[in-house]
Amino acid sequence: MAEDESLGLSEESRVTAGELTVAYSGPSFASNKFYVSMTPEGVRIAFTEVHPNIPGPQFRTAVMLSYNDGVSLMLLLRDMFEQNAGRISELGAEQHEYFRREEDEDAGK
Repeated sequence: MAEDESLGLSEESRVTAGELTVAYSGPSFASNKFYVSMTPEGVRIAFTEVHPNIPGPQFRTAVMLSYNDGVSLMLLLRDMFEQNAGRISELGAEQHEYFRREEDEDAGK
């Protein structure tokens, strides 16, 4: 299975170049807090930004997903983070306790 390491995508993802162009054609907002609501219609994910110099959280955007699409997003994110756990620290990003817990478990084996 061929992979594009820069995007963490495999052939199985079936993402076309045109779809990626559209995905990156709009603005990208900074967000450091999110809220997930399970509704009768599906899953709503709202993104906000909290900054010490700005009062209260600032709304950035929200998406509404069907339950099937919500599960697909959950699996995609899980797989991407698990496959790239080592790269996260290499890129200078702060490692989340989730990854440190796995490293501790691996060291105990």
